[in-house]
Amino acid sequence: MRYVCDSDFDCGREDPSDEMNCRLTTTTPRPATCIKGYYCPNTQSCLSQTQICDGEIDCPSSPDEKDCSVTKVANVASAKLHCINWFMNRRKKNTIHKWGHQLHRTAVALYLADENFFAVDNVTGHEIRYELTIRLLSKIKSRKSLRTEQLALYVHALLVSCLNPRHFYGHDLVSDLRRRVNFSKYASPLAILALCNAGAPMYQKDVDRLREIHTSRHKPYWTEVQVLATMALSCIASRNEYVRRGDLHTWINLAKKVPLHDGNETNRRTVALVIQMMLGTEYSTGFNWTAAVEVIKDPSFVSSSNFLDKYYLTPILNNKGLTAINNKHCGTFYNYESNMKMIVVRYTVWAKEGASLEKSWRIEISTSSTLYDVILKVQKLDSTHRVKFNVVDGKPYVKSVTGLDEDPETDYFWFTYERTVTKDLQLLEDSPVDIIVEDNDEFILWYRKGIWNDDGSGGSGEALVKKVIFP
Repeated sequence: MRYVCDSDFDCGREDPSDEMNCRLTTTTPRPATCIKGYYCPNTQSCLSQTQICDGEIDCPSSPDEKDCSVTKVANVASAKLHCINWFMNRRKKNTIHKWGHQLHRTAVALYLADENFFAVDNVTGHEIRYELTIRLLSKIKSRKSLRTEQLALYVHALLVSCLNPRHFYGHDLVSDLRRRVNFSKYASPLAILALCNAGAPMYQKDVDRLREIHTSRHKPYWTEVQVLATMALSCIASRNEYVRRGDLHTWINLAKKVPLHDGNETNRRTVALVIQMMLGTEYSTGFNWTAAVEVIKDPSFVSSSNFLDKYYLTPILNNKGLTAINNKHCGTFYNYESNMKMIVVRYTVWAKEGASLEKSWRIEISTSSTLYDVILKVQKLDSTHRVKFNVVDGKPYVKSVTGLDEDPETDYFWFTYERTVTKDLQLLEDSPVDIIVEDNDEFILWYRKGIWNDDGSGGSGEALVKKVIFP
């Protein structure tokens, strides 16, 4: 026994078992005996790494169960990098929809893994932002196909990608989500969480609905719904609104009892979601972080090709969960345009044949802007100017300007033209989102008869035919 607790690592630093759980004397130098500083001042003894964040208080002052997180109990850097690369490798080339139908969740997962994905100079962030805009505008056109849960996912995606869900190209998606929650018979906990994360006013009715969800969804396979309800309640409680802390504490304690070792694939996702919840609450003491992290570190889980596995797992490898969704990182981005070089563009509307001038605007806009950006900015500056779009192949085309709609029976349609210092009037067949504006350009929306065989401007008109015939 002379080699035990003698302040020397006789088995080597990699196996410090001979110096663990030793009671210290006043003459024993603590740094030499306590691995990584795991020291209990009350008992003057070292704590083993397995005693840290295991849900059991091994030291009366409980330093072993404070500030627990995934990265405190395990090195998950390589797993985090693997998950980020998995999402990046899902990106498709040479297609409009590069990021797939789970774009909204991809945006959230990447942000929670590393918020720098949506920094002002990040190419990936700009690409996701662009695709989110196009896809959501297409969805908004047919609101019936956009379910409440989908809208909540998009609100989360807009927040993290620095697109304002309250002012999304003339649409207040937060108010829309609030109306849906208020008038639906069943309130999705995800929808309530999205409202809270977006800073919407929260009401006692929201808390009552979460309580109803939590008490009624008692089946084992509803555990994830209960966890989402707890996360929503935790978010509301963080704003000190309508929440009895006892309820929140009780719900969290129930989540701590989720089985951690039943070997079920779905259970690993549940554990990952529970960890997300614990990362966002102050009531995590007593949760066995060590055992939970062992579950999500399972190589078959980390290397899984299942999207939901990666979506639940990736955020916690950065100590984040769904309650961490916000747009606080967007301050620099929202001020980005004011720091950029500005250019001057003229935007004009003509109606009928003969090019009778209806209205014209001269505006300043940042470089790299598109004609779509110009149109939206003019709408903000002039409330009488309203443009509606048809979405074709995921991209918007003008179909109506201030109530003047395209009319296939009379053969009148909206065409886009460009005029520059060096070029006369030229027909543009691209979508406004693909037309990059340059300094001193003039862009004209012209309501005129369709000229399908010879447009007189060097364009074939073929794309315009497709635009009208297949809206």
